[in-house]
Amino acid sequence: MWNRFSLRIQLIIFMTSVIAIIEIATLVVVFNINKSQVKESSIKNINVIVSSFNNDFVKMLLNPNADIFSDISFRLSAFTNIKSILLYNNKGKAVFQYGNISLLQKNRETLKNRRYIFAKTDLLIKEDIVSQGYEFGYVLVDTDLKEYNIKYQSLLYMLFLTFLIILIIGIILSIILSKKFIEPIEQLLYGIKNSNPAKDEIIKLNTDAKNEIKELFDAFNHQMKDINIATKEIKKTHQMMQAQSRLAQMGEMISMIAHQWRQPLAAISSRANAMIIKSKLNKITNELVIVNSKYIVDYSSHLSNTIDDFRDFFKVNKKKTITNLDKIIKEVLSIVEISITNKNIQIIKELNCNEEFNSFENELKQVVLNLMKNAEDILLEKNIENPYIKVKTYTKDTKYILEIMDNGGGIPMDIIDNIFDPYFSTKLQKDGTGLGLYMSKTIIEEHCYGKLLAFNNSHGAVFKVELNR
Repeated sequence: MWNRFSLRIQLIIFMTSVIAIIEIATLVVVFNINKSQVKESSIKNINVIVSSFNNDFVKMLLNPNADIFSDISFRLSAFTNIKSILLYNNKGKAVFQYGNISLLQKNRETLKNRRYIFAKTDLLIKEDIVSQGYEFGYVLVDTDLKEYNIKYQSLLYMLFLTFLIILIIGIILSIILSKKFIEPIEQLLYGIKNSNPAKDEIIKLNTDAKNEIKELFDAFNHQMKDINIATKEIKKTHQMMQAQSRLAQMGEMISMIAHQWRQPLAAISSRANAMIIKSKLNKITNELVIVNSKYIVDYSSHLSNTIDDFRDFFKVNKKKTITNLDKIIKEVLSIVEISITNKNIQIIKELNCNEEFNSFENELKQVVLNLMKNAEDILLEKNIENPYIKVKTYTKDTKYILEIMDNGGGIPMDIIDNIFDPYFSTKLQKDGTGLGLYMSKTIIEEHCYGKLLAFNNSHGAVFKVELNR
């Protein structure tokens, strides 16, 4: 819950809470001090009143009579806060009472030990009657706390008002301080979100501050510049690696085309030589010329189509086109199948994905060529008996899936995690560039936003391409 709030809100809440806690603690202390002072003031006022009657109480204890009773009662009536009085001699006998004394009688024993008691609306006090060092008795006084309660309520109101004022000031200060401290972070966050060094889109951060904020902004600007330069270098390196990989593929494709051309060229040569011999023997006929010419034209057309396929295969086209996995496999096999099967490698096709999608067709063809060439190389290197390459396409849930597998024994477990690294190859001594699988993974995952996985089954290696539907 807390993490859902922005840093600005979190800082405001935190600072306000700290201020409120400190304020409450301070006000509690102030309240208790003032409450004690009000209590002491109330007790002191009663003590002063009782002291003013001390001599009269002594006279009453020494010589009680109606005139003294009447005089004291009259004078006590002037103090509206005194509700009742009980006067005891040193033998514990009550000799004078004023007002309703029931509450005093009820708390007499307690007052002997505590000296005073604060009830809800009354203050009960016990004062000794002493004259010239001799204790004549004691008096219990019940006073009204109305004045005390008024002061108490005024204190509470004042403290509550003070709390609100300080809290409001604290909130305002929190907002101001949060803006001062969070604004640079928000600027930095905006710069990070909206800067794209790879596309030369860099937001430069500026500040008038001379402290760590300036150092932070300068570091960000410098880092964005370094990332921009590094990205350009990486892009250039990636383009070079891609070109190197394409050149290696072109060499392999030319070798495969040479295999495909042997039979048509031999057939053309045979048909042409036949016509030359027939011509020298004067046995050539129009029908023979037409038939052989037709064969020569067909073979020439096949050679031309092979060149067109080769040209289209390596055409740089960064636009997506409508295609499907079955079509891609068939077009790649039209170039490489003869070369592979001539090496006694069986190609097993299970093509079940003709659903069309938008993607970079030529780049996907390069991936298929890479994976099939790797399978071919491993089968020939290990001299596998009854070698085969199985190409399987299908759909599953939200994926278009292509699997290319062989029976070459699989990828050694000590290198399986490194096979997609650039320049990693087990064929370096056999003119391997170490870029084929790296570029294939780059094409599938960065250009087509899919996945290229490698694992082993019971027969050999499996390369699995997953594209989103």
